[in-house]
Amino acid sequence: MRNVFFLLAILFAVACSSPSSSNTYDDEDIVAVVLGKEITVRDIRFLYRVTDEELPTFVKERFVKEEVVIQEAKRLGIDVSKEVEEGVTFFDKLPPKGENSPSIRKFVDDQAESLGMSPEEYYDIYMVKSTERSTYVNKYIETVLVDEWPKDEEKIENVTERIEEHFERLLVKYEDEIEIYIQ
Repeated sequence: MRNVFFLLAILFAVACSSPSSSNTYDDEDIVAVVLGKEITVRDIRFLYRVTDEELPTFVKERFVKEEVVIQEAKRLGIDVSKEVEEGVTFFDKLPPKGENSPSIRKFVDDQAESLGMSPEEYYDIYMVKSTERSTYVNKYIETVLVDEWPKDEEKIENVTERIEEHFERLLVKYEDEIEIYIQ
């Protein structure tokens, strides 16, 4: 569960890291097809604050990789329903304005406005989607890469590199089932 909260904090930081500017791409534009699943601009804009200039790189270097890992986790039968329920329950209320989480609240307010939703409605859906995505990635890592996990402190610094290398191998494995349309 600690990993879920850590990854959620990272996702929030990435999601909040750059301002949103829209309209070079329409929300309905399909930017990629990953293992048969169509990815639209709206799918990305819903979860992340990415400018139109950043969108092509973000799709190619981050979102497609994340989607491949999620689809591979599902293919392996990894179940995240319990962890998602726990995570969503833990973060069940949108932080009030002006309280301890001003960057989270600003992100939610900005995203909700750009998507034509109320902040509460956006937050509820966002928490389910982002928690599910991060939990699939975490459980995949815990399940598949457990044998590669370092046993001593000296090797711990190589963990991120090993994970990234494994994810790159997944991209190669499924390269014939990945179409990226955004340039």
